[in-house]
Amino acid sequence: ARCTRFSDEISGDPLIEFKDRGNYVQVITFPDEPFGSYFSGNTVQICPVGALTSKAYRFKARPWDIDAVESVSFVDSVHSKISLQTSHNEIIRIYGVDNDATNHGWLSDKDRFVHDHGQSPDRITTPLIKDGGEFRQATWAEAISEIADRLAAYDAAEVAGLGGARSTNEDAYAFSKFMRMAIGTPHLDAQLADGLDPAFAVGVTPRAEINDLESAKTILLWGPDLKEELPVLYLRVRRAATELGANLVVVHPRRTGLDDVASHTIRYKPGTGPDVLRKLAAGDGEYAEVRASLNDGPVVALVGRSGLAENPAMAEAVATFAVGLPDAGILPLVRRGNVFGALDMGVAPTLLPGRVALDDGAARAVLEADWGPIPEGPGMDATAILEALASGTVKALVLNGADPVRDHPQPSIAAAALDAADFVVAFEMFLSDSGSHADVVLPVAGLGEVEGTATNLEGRVQKVSRIVAPAGTSRPVWSILNDVAAAMGADLDFPTAEAVGEEIARVAPAYAGVS
Repeated sequence: ARCTRFSDEISGDPLIEFKDRGNYVQVITFPDEPFGSYFSGNTVQICPVGALTSKAYRFKARPWDIDAVESVSFVDSVHSKISLQTSHNEIIRIYGVDNDATNHGWLSDKDRFVHDHGQSPDRITTPLIKDGGEFRQATWAEAISEIADRLAAYDAAEVAGLGGARSTNEDAYAFSKFMRMAIGTPHLDAQLADGLDPAFAVGVTPRAEINDLESAKTILLWGPDLKEELPVLYLRVRRAATELGANLVVVHPRRTGLDDVASHTIRYKPGTGPDVLRKLAAGDGEYAEVRASLNDGPVVALVGRSGLAENPAMAEAVATFAVGLPDAGILPLVRRGNVFGALDMGVAPTLLPGRVALDDGAARAVLEADWGPIPEGPGMDATAILEALASGTVKALVLNGADPVRDHPQPSIAAAALDAADFVVAFEMFLSDSGSHADVVLPVAGLGEVEGTATNLEGRVQKVSRIVAPAGTSRPVWSILNDVAAAMGADLDFPTAEAVGEEIARVAPAYAGVS
């Protein structure tokens, strides 16, 4: 009964059960109720008899025909450990790997079934250049020449970059170096006004680890609904509350997936968070019992934004309160793929690679000894970049796996900005809402097609592995940027992904010695 026990005990979705007995036993859903769990794929992986199988994998290969490599999932910032399993240069199955540090072998269905996009007929596999309002296929040499010529025609401050959180640390580092060194602009951001302050996200202390949930006596969750945003972290918190006896306090404007296992829940109207925090910190009235329960340490505080309308400074205020709790550790919550890795690589208006502040003279000197002169002062964040595009202050935009028209909290601002932009280049796997505004679109390698590293929400650096060849003529972002910089007369000096990693370990203080 592994499958039914998982659904009941681990994911909290008792949606399947045994019917009949003996030779007639079968696993079924309840009448007229679908198996609508976010974690249904785990039952296939742990089924010992093959009674449950995956439709996405069935009849595609035999287990002995499969090649496999361990990697990490980019669906969210937990970076669950996965096994990419292939046949005939195609990823046909993703399994969870038992890693105590992150996911205990469990995956969300997003993690498990994301691989089909790699073979989609809609995928871009050759460079595209807009000609007369329509895209046409182009060679790499033509596309790179077009980008280099156009970007070189602008002043450095007239160029900005968005993205970098959907691929490896090496790609993000190359993006940071290209924008600051080859272009000379400080205007770049890996977030789209939907995250946290970069300095807080990467520099919060004391920073907890996911596995600290195993020993926590109290867990304070003031942030997004984990079941929706960070589902594997939801499983870890749920286990702590249901199996390990942790006291779970959930603070959120709406009902969340963890409310049914929480010891205490606090609801508040959007916008009243600061008042609730003041009352909770003081233990006033109705919050006295909850406040008293937070004194049982060690405490792990999971802090983030409960919604896009909430001020990101709210998370910092909650973290400041939580630091004063017994043996407290803080986990900052930001959903998008490798956003912590991108921020660590300096894809932020206020950070340099290695979690370095712009005014850190010693670290800047080390970086400039390798890069040469880089812009002084902070750049613009995502919203300011889009507003500057709309006003004409910024004229050119580089989109590195970012889709502000779809993902920015105010999509109308993003659409107006891209319409007003003089030149837009997009690194894409598919033609997104924002990519359709671009003048040049370059196809990039995706899951299982790139080598490198990634950094999750606890700061853990893990290996990203390649096992299949990129589709068509798709290339890694670092390789493309290396060629564009060369065409502009700059030298990123990135012959291989390993060379990028070695440079990160050399110039980024937080990554010193990482191999």
